[in-house]
Amino acid sequence: MTPPSGQVFLESTTFEKDLGGWIDNTLSFDERINKAVKRANAKLAMIRRTFTYMDKKMLCSYTHLK
Repeated sequence: MTPPSGQVFLESTTFEKDLGGWIDNTLSFDERINKAVKRANAKLAMIRRTFTYMDKKMLCSYTHLK
């Protein structure tokens, strides 16, 4: 089916990356939040694998937590 003159059909997608953030077709940020949590957990796992012992003060200094 071709659009009428001067009109364009837009493609529908489930997820779209716009201005550095992921938005789904319901305009929620669930996918963006899930990706951020996944990256944070990966970094925390790398820190935990690096040290054999880590107390709360040491963990906070490496993760910039208060």
